Amino acid sequence: MSYEIIATLMFSTMMLMLMTGQRVFGAIGFVAVIAALLLWGDRGGYDLGFSAAMKLMKWYPLLTLPMFIFMGYVLSESKIADDLYKMFHVWMGPVRGGLAIGTIGLMVLISIGLGFAIYFLRNFAQILGDNGQLPVALAAWTVPVAAVILSLGILLNLEDG
Repeated sequence: MSYEIIATLMFSTMMLMLMTGQRVFGAIGFVAVIAALLLWGDRGGYDLGFSAAMKLMKWYPLLTLPMFIFMGYVLSESKIADDLYKMFHVWMGPVRGGLAIGTIGLMVLISIGLGFAIYFLRNFAQILGDNGQLPVALAAWTVPVAAVILSLGILLNLEDG
């Protein structure tokens, strides 16, 4: 088969799957597995979807996702988010769409504030994990645990040291 026919077939199959109401990841995954099966056959195409799903389930950053959700919950319960939201609402009150601008500003401010600290900590933990100085599990879990401790410190109004 030519590349044009394969691309057209894959695109039309994906559009058909999306029109039936399937989720995007399901449509893309289905088309990818069927295309791999047709292209590679029994030389490795039959277990491609299963091995990709198993690799995703063993991915350490995905396992730490509940910790980040907990961190967001703690920030929302600490009333810091409420105070910042009120500040943006007062500043942008007379502007049309001020509530939306305030919401976006609040999310950007919280993301920048916590993102920088977590980003640098994640890079440091990744370097230590890549060099073998830390076990992979410890390097993957250090950042979410630190983020939770940081947000708990904000919630409990405690300082470092």
